[in-house]
Amino acid sequence: MAVYTKLSNTEIADFLSLYDLPQLAKASGILSGISNTNYLLELTDDTKLILTLFEQNIDEQELPFFIELIDHLAARQIPCPKPIRSKKGAAIATLGGKSATMVSFLQGGGIDKIENQHIAELGTAIAKMHLAGQQYTGKLENRFALDFCKDLIGKIGTRSDIISTSLSQELAQEIEFLQNNPVQDLPSGIIHADLFPDNVLFDDSGKLTGIIDFYFACNGFFAYDLAIIINAWCFDELVFNNQKAEILINSYCEVRQLSKQELQAMPTLLRAASLRFLSSRLYDNLFPVADATLTPKDPLEYLAKLRFHRNNYHL
Repeated sequence: MAVYTKLSNTEIADFLSLYDLPQLAKASGILSGISNTNYLLELTDDTKLILTLFEQNIDEQELPFFIELIDHLAARQIPCPKPIRSKKGAAIATLGGKSATMVSFLQGGGIDKIENQHIAELGTAIAKMHLAGQQYTGKLENRFALDFCKDLIGKIGTRSDIISTSLSQELAQEIEFLQNNPVQDLPSGIIHADLFPDNVLFDDSGKLTGIIDFYFACNGFFAYDLAIIINAWCFDELVFNNQKAEILINSYCEVRQLSKQELQAMPTLLRAASLRFLSSRLYDNLFPVADATLTPKDPLEYLAKLRFHRNNYHL
């Protein structure tokens, strides 16, 4: 369950009165979220909207960056939610004591199995998103870069050895490697930085219909965004699928050509992307939040991916 703030229909209807919209017909909590409370709103004219209340893991001062970003991308035909503005033109409001926003509903759904077509669609879409974001003037540094990993791993200390023997030493060595081999001067701009399969929607024919959850978006290397995607989409039961990675890269390059420097940096970026999610998953498992409603994700998945990238040169 991930509806942290329960709202009555009356509260939501009163909130909708701030907007030039039809009346509320039905509101349903969306249980698949992780950090925020989400409701699917169905209006009397059959319009559907997504209402989000921001609960945690987000700096409210950064909210305008994310909201203006998806507004910018949607205006450039990127299939992402479009913010709904109030009668006064505001895209961010307050509801239930929390910052809240409403965005358009996107057709499509998640997938049970990642097929080559999904990978090709994603490569094309993310390349278009990278190009469309180049005109966006908002700036936000990556909060989850190497310093973030180093800080978390320092807090975890030798507790990580509970997960895997001598893991604390292994993590220290990986930090040292990434510090001594910094990736620099690659093409950069707006990246999604969290493009897991549950953040992409497809229709029944396999066509990509939506990219959602931009609340980790930031400025960064385009190739790093691809590294995150490769880790999330191109392993089958922890076995690297080189064909899927090639399809992703090739479809991306049909829209935006990767430079030689980006391709050469990819093995290091894959390790950095693996460490980013490994460190956060380790921390969530070893320091669980009291009364948490969600089970932390398995850190061993990203430990296996990190070890694979360390021991294999590919792409």
